[in-house]
Amino acid sequence: MKQALIHNTRILEFVSLAKERFPVHEALIWVGVPNNTTTEDMYVGGEVVKFIPPEVPYNVLRRNAYPPIGDQLDAIWKQLNQDRLGGKSLIQEVDDQLNKVLAVKAAHPKP
Repeated sequence: MKQALIHNTRILEFVSLAKERFPVHEALIWVGVPNNTTTEDMYVGGEVVKFIPPEVPYNVLRRNAYPPIGDQLDAIWKQLNQDRLGGKSLIQEVDDQLNKVLAVKAAHPKP
């Protein structure tokens, strides 16, 4: 068991032994808590309530796992340019955008 410094329901800090406790403001209290208690947990009604992290939605997990959008777009533009150089026709809007992308790359080449 370790000692936790509590303010309202928030667990602020820990010390390992009661003798390590230091004087605190009257709004704070020291209590004994289980060793697996963390500052993410809460102290309610004299008991530690364990923090349960929310489930992360699939779209957030997916968004965080994708490569950066710039890398994705660069790969698509490279493929479209290869297609065009290979004689494949692109729709006009894509052809126009590819020309703009290639112009930017030509104006600002990689060092």
